[in-house]
Formats: sequence, structure tokens, C-alpha cells
Amino acid sequence: MNILIYLAHPSHYYVFRYMSNMFKHEGNTIYTVIKSKDILEELVINDGMPYINVSKKRRKNNYLSISLDVIIRLIKVFHILRREKIDVVLTCGSDIAITAKILNIPFFLFNDDDYYIVPRSATYGWPFVTKVFAPIGCDMGKFEKKTVHYNGFQKSFYLQDSVFSPNRDVVRKALGDSKYFIIRLVGLDAHHDNKVTGINEAITDRILQVLEPHGIVLISSEKKLLPKYERNHYVIDPSEMHHFIYYSELLIGDSQSMVHEAALLGTPSIRYNSFVGKIGVLEVLEKQYGLTIGVKAGDEDKLIETLKCILAKDDYKRAIKDKLSQVKLGLIDVNMFAVEYISKSLKKA
Repeated sequence: MNILIYLAHPSHYYVFRYMSNMFKHEGNTIYTVIKSKDILEELVINDGMPYINVSKKRRKNNYLSISLDVIIRLIKVFHILRREKIDVVLTCGSDIAITAKILNIPFFLFNDDDYYIVPRSATYGWPFVTKVFAPIGCDMGKFEKKTVHYNGFQKSFYLQDSVFSPNRDVVRKALGDSKYFIIRLVGLDAHHDNKVTGINEAITDRILQVLEPHGIVLISSEKKLLPKYERNHYVIDPSEMHHFIYYSELLIGDSQSMVHEAALLGTPSIRYNSFVGKIGVLEVLEKQYGLTIGVKAGDEDKLIETLKCILAKDDYKRAIKDKLSQVKLGLIDVNMFAVEYISKSLKKA
């Protein structure tokens, strides 16, 4: 088969990294198409992956610029689908789904957002999708009939034991054997982040005040940091980030993705933003499995008390890793499941 994998975010690269290799091993041809987003292109280049960038220029954040960018991208993808005689499209981004629908090409979407969290995608992309792969616990609303739920997590595609092995030497090169913590700050400027709040300067100061007596505190941030945080600012190589998360004593942030990753790596984590209590997959990780903690934005005192409570427990990290070990017993090999499902579906067609 000729398979087109469309990457619209750095996290998408990780989701398809191993699945892509499995399809290649079966003799399929992979066409990787990306749009410029944060460090995505850097990740693809470093991996030596041939690719086509259909959206190189950084657009302005207004409707005219966004609309023009989408139209140009759709036209470019449409021509690639026809020229390369693509048999199937795999992606986490539904913004190009209509092009595959027009050409009657099967379109498989990998998603772990509840439908009401990403209303634009659900409205303008999901109706044209053939099938959606989503973890159990993800609310797909009126799209449940076309959803394939699996017993795992989207981030398991690159964090399950069969594909990820933590390497202490990666961290040791930078920090020796020092105890350390990670604060993760994101921009909260995606289309679904409207009116969402997270960790501001005042909260960051309070977190640092609590953490710094216990070890090194690293701040990883999507947004520009104030000069006073330069002593904590640490730019972690994206390819090494998961090793740093794994060996961290705790990760605290307003990032959905990185807290999710911490939970699947057995690292204690606290999420502080307006989405707390609303994301199905993270609710499963928190309420059902006890692998992470969410504190809703606005309850700053609860955040600090929760942080202090975790620090006071010497065996907390060990307890989280033990819980994760039990959770893993019930999870499937998501890469194998997806490859087999897609291959069988296309053979039937």
C-alpha cells in the first residue's frame, strides 16, 4: 500500500514513529506530510525521515490568515494524494480529511480528545473520517459509531515498554545523580484553549519556593520566560524529554500532554489548568488508576497543599510506579493492534 501519514503537531510524530516502521516492514510505502508546528520539522529531520512540508510559513493568528493557510494546505495535500496514488491516510489531525473523502480514500484518525474539547475538529473534520481510533474513556459523542475504542492510551504508541526504555545516562550527563523536578509551562493558545488558564508568574514563584529546598527545579516552557527564571530554564532535547520525565521526582504543569506522559511513565504529576475534570482520558488516569492529580485553575492554595503533601511522602514515587505496573497488565500493544486493524480493514475493502 501507499500510506500517507500526516503530522500536524510534534506529538503526532511520536504516535506514528513506530507504527510507520511496522508498516514499512510489511512492504508498504510511507509518505510523510507535515505542517510547520513548533519543533515538528526538527524531529522529522533528526529521524532522517523523508517528508513534504505543506505549510512552511508561520501564519498570523487571525481568521483570514488561518483560512488561507488551510485552503493552500488542502490543495497541496489533494495533489499529493492523487499524484502518489495513496491508498490510506493515517493522522491525528482531521483538518485534511475532506481531501481524502473527495478522492474516496480511507482516512483513519487517531484521537484522544473528547469531541466537545475540540469543537472545530469535530465539526469540520470528523464527519469526513472513515474510522477514529480512541482510548476507552474518550467521549466521541455522535461519532461513537465510527470510533474504534481500544484498551490503552494514545501516548502508549511511543511510551509502552516494547518501544521505550528509560536511560539514566541521558539524564546523568546533564544533572549527575541529583534529585530534580520539572515544571512544564505551555502557551495555551491552541484553537481549543480559548479562555483557558494555567500556571502564571505568581503560582510559578510559589511552586519554586516549595520545590527548591528539595532538589534541582527545571522549567521547560513553550512561552518566553522572565529573566528571573533563567537559573531554572533548561532546554531539553525533544528526543530526550521522556527520559527526563521518567527519572524526575515529580512533574507539575499546565500541559495536558506532558502530565499524561508522566502518568504513563510512573512519574508523580500534578496538572493545573481550566481543563481539569473535563478530559475523559486524564480522568481515567486520575480517578480510575490514581496515576496523576488534577487541580482546577483558580484553586492555587489546593495546588500548593497537594504539592507539599506529595513531597512529605517518601514512598510516593514508588507507589505510582507500582500502580502503573498493575495498570499495564490490562493494556494492549497499541501499535500492533492499529496495524493489524488497518491492514485487515483495507484487505476487506
